[in-house]
Amino acid sequence: MNIRRSIRIIFRSKTYSLLNIIGLAIGITSAALIFLWVESKVNFNKAIPNSRNIYVSAYHYYPGSGECITSFESNNLLAKALDDDFPEVKSCARYNSETLVFVPENTTSSFEEKGAYADSSLFNMIGMEFIYGDISYVFEPQYSIILSRSMARKIYGDENPIGKGLVNEGAIYQVTGVFEDMPDNTSFQFEWVIPFRIMEQKVKKVFDIGEWGASWLHTYVELEPGVDLKLLNDKLDELSFQKAGPTYKSFHIFLYPLNRMLLYGQYKNGVETGGGYIKTVSLFFLIGVLILLIACINFMNLSTARSQKRALEVGVRKTFGTKRKYLIRQFLVESGLITSIALFVVGRVDLAESSLV
Repeated sequence: MNIRRSIRIIFRSKTYSLLNIIGLAIGITSAALIFLWVESKVNFNKAIPNSRNIYVSAYHYYPGSGECITSFESNNLLAKALDDDFPEVKSCARYNSETLVFVPENTTSSFEEKGAYADSSLFNMIGMEFIYGDISYVFEPQYSIILSRSMARKIYGDENPIGKGLVNEGAIYQVTGVFEDMPDNTSFQFEWVIPFRIMEQKVKKVFDIGEWGASWLHTYVELEPGVDLKLLNDKLDELSFQKAGPTYKSFHIFLYPLNRMLLYGQYKNGVETGGGYIKTVSLFFLIGVLILLIACINFMNLSTARSQKRALEVGVRKTFGTKRKYLIRQFLVESGLITSIALFVVGRVDLAESSLV
């Protein structure tokens, strides 16, 4: 009975109800979108199965004058040294992203896609799932390439692309595998992967890649569980001195947790500031809370303003013996219905956006 009466009252006061529903719906939708964005950033890289044990190499450079420079890059020799000399290291992978244009063999169509040059050890490290191809052998051909499901479908439709050729700058790359698209909230956003040895061949023509001071790529390192990162970074300091000698004593190589890189990977004069992107994420979270709070306050203000018009109704119903608890229940049901309708509108908007995407 309360629900039926509440529905009649809501439809009788169309302007008031519409303002409340629209205000709540806009507030809840805006806050929800912000909170979803915040969640994606807080969980960045956590979609990778073993992300807590994955690190990225970086270095501090102390010039003769001025502040220390910190960079999340490494040289070409670090990965092999870690594999050979550090039992704490489970695997290493060199990585460099690039955007290339590919032309399928015997066609004139071209496809510009972002991808990466990487070692095959990256596949297991970040949990890549293969649809076609054997993960152990996809990089055996000298000029091999693996494609994401999206890129393979874009070029070849539903056809199995294994063995097909893609041309780039005169080189023909043989498609040897297709992998599932990587999650959006990770550091690894690529549509294709080519063996890192191809990148080595290109860079060798420009400068000497055998120098420990030449940092131009990313090295991702998976550690065994339970490794003390501080002790390992101390050993890395010794390694850089032993391998490079006193010439590079101003370089200090270290590993940084992949999960913290986006939010906290900010350094000033060689010291982690504890800030970075986390400040932006925190700010947006507070904005979302503020929007939701304003929507609730607006709802209460409209209800308070309307209460003066409802005073006569309350007086009449009390005169006819309606108890106080039933009146309270009536107003709660009305508020609950308006909130439910607003949430329904939010849900419909979300479904519409999803269908458009």
